Amino acid sequence: MKTFRRFVPGAIALPLLAADPAAAQDRFDMAGTWEIVALSEGDAFDHCEARREVDGTEVRMILQDESWTVWASVSGAATDAVSLDIDDTVYAVEAQVTSDGTRLGLTRDGMEAVRNGTLATLGVGDTVAEIALNGTAAAALRVEDCTFNEGQPPEPVDLHTPAPVAEPAPGPGCPAGSSVASADDGGETELSLTYDGPETPLQLYWVDPYGRLLPMPALLNPKAQVVVPAYKGQSFLVKALDGSCLGDALLAGDQTVHVIR
Repeated sequence: MKTFRRFVPGAIALPLLAADPAAAQDRFDMAGTWEIVALSEGDAFDHCEARREVDGTEVRMILQDESWTVWASVSGAATDAVSLDIDDTVYAVEAQVTSDGTRLGLTRDGMEAVRNGTLATLGVGDTVAEIALNGTAAAALRVEDCTFNEGQPPEPVDLHTPAPVAEPAPGPGCPAGSSVASADDGGETELSLTYDGPETPLQLYWVDPYGRLLPMPALLNPKAQVVVPAYKGQSFLVKALDGSCLGDALLAGDQTVHVIR
């Protein structure tokens, strides 16, 4: 039986160079504007990654051998100094710079910052590229799904009328995930949440198009505001630590603001 894990590297690592151009590549799914791709060598599954172009820079989040690396089409020489700043915080990286692009091995904190951040600034020699990080959390989750399923794409579903899915009991006061599944991704937006309640923190979940509840890397602490990058039409649920839901599903729209009590 397969066991699902959330893959986050504990140390800087660059496990392998980019896959051979001859490797087979198949689309697994989309996560907003990110394309989730499965790569194989011959008949054997190799790894999954998320790809998209951001302001002229191609970016890939690669999950291989249980480690994350990030590749960006910022070229340079092997001797170039490389720096990575995410939301005004500098993160340690191990870099491989070529004439095709730069591959980054990240610490655990660095990968968490990529998942949760807003803007990355990558410096390679004299070149500086700014890379928007919206949608990276959802894209990383889909890469993990792709890896778990060894690149086998999900069955097609009608995103406007999601098919019922088998799921564990969602918890007291919670709707079935299939009844509040995310609709087709729309334009980029943000979900702003403020928890105006007791001292116990809450957990935010994204309800994917198949009705699965996937924990977001965002805890809601009392009197604190959390802003989550999202796409219009996505659904979210907020749970207490005992598994019970607080209120109905939250739908992301134009700069959506919610207060949880």
